[in-house]
Amino acid sequence: SSRSNTLWTTRNTMRAWNSTRYLYGGPIPVGFAFKRPWEGGHGLQSQHYAGVAFDVGQTLSNSQRNRLRNTARSSGAWSYVEPASLTPTWVHFDKRFRKTSMWHSWISANKTRKS
Repeated sequence: SSRSNTLWTTRNTMRAWNSTRYLYGGPIPVGFAFKRPWEGGHGLQSQHYAGVAFDVGQTLSNSQRNRLRNTARSSGAWSYVEPASLTPTWVHFDKRFRKTSMWHSWISANKTRKS
């Protein structure tokens, strides 16, 4: 979903993605994955900006999305799989490696200086 010709992610994220594709046993259409903050479309704390999140299955049926969501959850490969109540028309999963993708920026902006 990024317009960049370079997409940044981690090896662990790609391992989780490949494991999920294998366990699901079929193609997984990707709607959004790697985004840069200035490309918009997600909140400032989005794991998409860190290159570790996927929004997938937008073109799948409800039963296919539920099977994919259950596959991702039961795989143990992902740190977070969003419940269907929050993402009923797609499946979101991510491989978080810190509190938020913008954690460093928040710390830098809010740290207090010692006198």
